Amino acid sequence: SAAVAHTARRAYQPAGKRHMIAANPGQGCTMTQIGIKARLLLMTLVPASVLAVTLGIFFSWQHINLLEQQLLDRGLMTVEHLRTPAYNSLRQGSEETSRQLLKRALNHTDVRAISLYDAEQQQLQHSGPVMYPPTRTLSLNHQTLYSGVQIQASEHSRRFLLPLTDTDELLHGWLEVELDLHPTRLQGYRALLAMLAAIITGLGFRRAASASSRKIDG
Repeated sequence: SAAVAHTARRAYQPAGKRHMIAANPGQGCTMTQIGIKARLLLMTLVPASVLAVTLGIFFSWQHINLLEQQLLDRGLMTVEHLRTPAYNSLRQGSEETSRQLLKRALNHTDVRAISLYDAEQQQLQHSGPVMYPPTRTLSLNHQTLYSGVQIQASEHSRRFLLPLTDTDELLHGWLEVELDLHPTRLQGYRALLAMLAAIITGLGFRRAASASSRKIDG
């Protein structure tokens, strides 16, 4: 009958072919296990990568904001430091003294340009390149309210305008200092790139470790 013939043909199959047929179920099981491990690895790496990149960008942005705040603090300290000598040179009316004062002020950190004005804001002395035109005025805080400094911002710099008054609050002139924003931004961008490079390197090592572990398990 047909059943007897099928049994006879199966009995005369080569041993290698019978071995391959027997091995196929196990091979499918192994491939399924590899697929499950790959999916688990993907489900682990993707959320971790997104979280790491998000936190890296957040802390880098916070660092950039901190650097800009430090720039504002340096500007306030610079104009406060120059207040007395600028006032004295203005009262003395010595152009040479004012010129040397402004020239030395360019050695302060991030100072790009500095100007001295009379009470009507007519420029008397200037040192450095032409200042960038301001686009907005920054909101005042307790420090600027105390000293009377006006802070104006542009895309490339921060300008600090300080009134020069005597003990009776009589206005004699103005001192303006411009701080360059490019070094601060460059420092912040370098910190951001370093953070992203560290995150990418860490994720790469984790992926390599997972791949090695998968090979060992296999």
